[in-house]
Amino acid sequence: MRAWSASAVFLLMLAAPVCAGKVVTGIAELGPHYKVLAIEKNIHPQNQMVAYTRLDQQCRVQRDPKQANAPVLDFYWLMDHARYKPVNVLIRRGIRKRFLIETASAQNRADGSFSVRLNELDEVDNDLGAAPRLWVRGRRTARGCVAEASITLGPSNNNAVIRLDSIYSEAELKGLFSAKVKLITLKGVDLKTGKPVVRVYRAK
Repeated sequence: MRAWSASAVFLLMLAAPVCAGKVVTGIAELGPHYKVLAIEKNIHPQNQMVAYTRLDQQCRVQRDPKQANAPVLDFYWLMDHARYKPVNVLIRRGIRKRFLIETASAQNRADGSFSVRLNELDEVDNDLGAAPRLWVRGRRTARGCVAEASITLGPSNNNAVIRLDSIYSEAELKGLFSAKVKLITLKGVDLKTGKPVVRVYRAK
């Protein structure tokens, strides 16, 4: 059992299915951006967290001068799945540790794509290897730029590469300030077959 810290708050999140992220223009506080993942938690599930990036006119991932010029990956709340709310500074700090951008991965990549260590999977049994990674990129489609994250699953899924559309995490409260993770589910689409994939990893 561990304290329900800022990093644990992210671990509790539960993601609703979303498609590859189109441009979002309806939040004045943020300006145009591209959804990467929609994330929710089983506690207060009406409040959704969104992971997003920014793309330039060539659909390349932009850099963030506020984060030592790292690729843009940030988060915000959609309260009741509708109303924008910024993420608390301490919670954001914890999220960045659980969703760790590997800055060097974007070097010399023309599209600005980058990898992210998915550290929250350490809490569950999985066969994704010692350091599961997402790849975040922008790409051009007939309808314009989109952003998406992909991940290579383990041998139990024939090492399929999927577009990761959501992360579903479920935890059980253990007192006022602690919680125990029960499972994490990855949902997406197999990039080779186009078929939906749902993979559940349960607590150790």
